[in-house]
Amino acid sequence: MHDAATAFTAGTAFPPLFANANRAAHRWLFTDPRSGQDPNQWVVDVAPMLKDSSFEQVLSRHNVTVPANLTVPVTVSMPKSLHQGQLSRLATWGPRVSIGAAAAGGLFALLTLAAARRRGKALTGLGVSALLVGAAGWAGIEAGGRYVNDALNRTTGDIRRVAEVMVDRAEANLRQWLDLTLVGGAVLVGFGVLVAILGGLRKKA
Repeated sequence: MHDAATAFTAGTAFPPLFANANRAAHRWLFTDPRSGQDPNQWVVDVAPMLKDSSFEQVLSRHNVTVPANLTVPVTVSMPKSLHQGQLSRLATWGPRVSIGAAAAGGLFALLTLAAARRRGKALTGLGVSALLVGAAGWAGIEAGGRYVNDALNRTTGDIRRVAEVMVDRAEANLRQWLDLTLVGGAVLVGFGVLVAILGGLRKKA
């Protein structure tokens, strides 16, 4: 079985299946425990991974039958402060707050353009605001990295490795949105300058 596991983990089918297992471990923090589950034990159901065709062939050669559910602990020791569903409220309200903030920002931007006498300057101002938000976000990530590392240093073993993956994924997603904010701000600044120039030429004409 050791040779079979080594060959499987070195193959091309393993990375996406391992990513699914990581997502299942991630969902443990964001979903409330079901009835009969121990909220103090971090477990992942690996049955879907074992039922994959690439791994099923290996198991069939050894006459191994995969049960409907096969939960394995992510780590042996769990901090008392960590339990299943700890971030469930964040999963519920986070998307709503994000959508509401984006809608409010778009509405206020449109109201600003509607009330502005000089649309070019208004667009430029909105672009500069977006650039400031993106720059502040990048600065916040850099400044907060020290505190995140301090928190990670208080953990060891499997929990540290899982937490590092989650933090890296969250940071990468945040940086992507901040990059889009910076690009959008630069586009608005350029478009605002263009509108202001065209407006000035039209008044002269």
